[in-house]
Amino acid sequence: MTRIKVIWNDTRLVIPIPSSNTAPNIKRLLEEISNRFKKHTNDLDDDNYFVHLRTDDGFLLDKKDLATDVISDGDILEVVDYKTWFKKFKEENELDQWLDVTRADFVDEQPKWVQVGYASKGNQIYVEFGIGLYQAQLSKKFKVFDEDALNLLPSPSKELIDEIKGKKGTDNWYASAHFITDANGKRSVEVHVKSMSDPRPHIEVVSFDHGNLGRKYEKISTKTLQESFAPPATKVYKLTKTIVDGPVLKEEGYPIPYDPSKTIIKSTGGSCLSLQQISKMLAEQSWSYRGAFQLFSAEFRIANSSDSPVSIIQIEAEVQGSDGEWKTARAYSGVKDSDYYNMPGEHDAIITYQGQTISKIALRAKYALDYTKYRSYTNGPKRVHTSLPNPCNIRFTIKDQHSEQAQITVQAFNNGNFINRKSYEQDQRLQLYHWVQCDDVSSEERMYLPIAHKPGFTNQNVLEVWIKPSSRRPYIDAETLRKWAWLANKEGKEEYELKDWNWADDSGSFHMKFYALFDKEEKKVYGMKISMKTTTSSVIDSFLFPADIY
Repeated sequence: MTRIKVIWNDTRLVIPIPSSNTAPNIKRLLEEISNRFKKHTNDLDDDNYFVHLRTDDGFLLDKKDLATDVISDGDILEVVDYKTWFKKFKEENELDQWLDVTRADFVDEQPKWVQVGYASKGNQIYVEFGIGLYQAQLSKKFKVFDEDALNLLPSPSKELIDEIKGKKGTDNWYASAHFITDANGKRSVEVHVKSMSDPRPHIEVVSFDHGNLGRKYEKISTKTLQESFAPPATKVYKLTKTIVDGPVLKEEGYPIPYDPSKTIIKSTGGSCLSLQQISKMLAEQSWSYRGAFQLFSAEFRIANSSDSPVSIIQIEAEVQGSDGEWKTARAYSGVKDSDYYNMPGEHDAIITYQGQTISKIALRAKYALDYTKYRSYTNGPKRVHTSLPNPCNIRFTIKDQHSEQAQITVQAFNNGNFINRKSYEQDQRLQLYHWVQCDDVSSEERMYLPIAHKPGFTNQNVLEVWIKPSSRRPYIDAETLRKWAWLANKEGKEEYELKDWNWADDSGSFHMKFYALFDKEEKKVYGMKISMKTTTSSVIDSFLFPADIY
């Protein structure tokens, strides 16, 4: 009986080898050594296993040799685990990848892949099997073959290199590779990869041969033999007509605003301070958990016609409602910097102007809206709210230290410049593939959904969908369509709701919903349906996906 001493890291075992009549080869001995070490360590599993056996002075043992032919009683041997060998191999070699077959897996979100290429050291062909991507990429097996190993392949033949496989419930996956040798001795590697969400394996082949400048192997060509998903049938789909329910915004018939640079709007009153409007009134709305407010901001020229200093002691703001009554608003003062109004808080300071001086001041009226009656989905539309008249009158009154006052009335106007497909395309300098819009006449807002076709984007053809309320711009590519098709088929739905795409405001008064349109016969997603809803209207629209994104 031959006994050997085997070392791996800090673990040392004595292992017997049967007599020469029943002696295993080195491959079988390595399996036996592995089984024994697993009883003494937790560092060996499916991802890390023994790949080589070598003498304590570094000589590798061929796995085909009989153990008793190359090992003597009392020899000290070392085992090399996969992770250690793999790390060292990659450090010592320049790897030239020839083929990468990766399949997305929508069941466990772990892509399955096989890579084939050339390792410079030793003129070797490598085949790597793994799962995951990028930082989560995990190499399961890494096989290398030198010229001697390849020359042992019969001609013609198809020899399995290796495979990895697994399953979850009734879904299974595998990744395999074969050496193919034809009758003329030409060689190639054929790769099969099927994820759990693929209906069939994706098959590609890479052929290789010696180059013109020596014995170095070089890639000749690659070819796809089968796609996981069959090419989409040239089927004509009919979509339902667009359904619009509810009123739409008028885009004409609005009053024409005056131009402060051409029309003089000045204050009246007994104060030596006078105001003149010098900028157009900016109308904005603010909707938040604090309430809903209409903001009116403008810049004024303020002049002191007396020889003595005059101070502003108080500023009042009022907004004229639809009933003609003047309503109290909160007054703010500050400065206008370009298009930005800097007004940190309500006016509560004394502002003094020296005699015979002219300066500038920005004023704002903040008027409370009934947030229980009216809604806004953007939370900041730059318009006069529909509960107020158009044009809307705003009155500012300033009072000085002499109890005299100056009062000015200015107007804010709405116009019909709502965003539509034409204006959006002109502004963005592009041509859209599709456009959906839905109006809310209560808040005079328009929800819209621009959809752009982007051929060649990140080396593929995609649709970009801008879900504007949430500022998201998801892309639709071939992998997205396959995932939706797999999900729709799994649930048996011809309209699969894309819940992770949907958007709604906090109250549920405004929403966008998205559905993938699925052909059960072809197992294909062919279009998208969009449902939009505001407080006053709703729209249901659909479109077909362009053929080039499949």
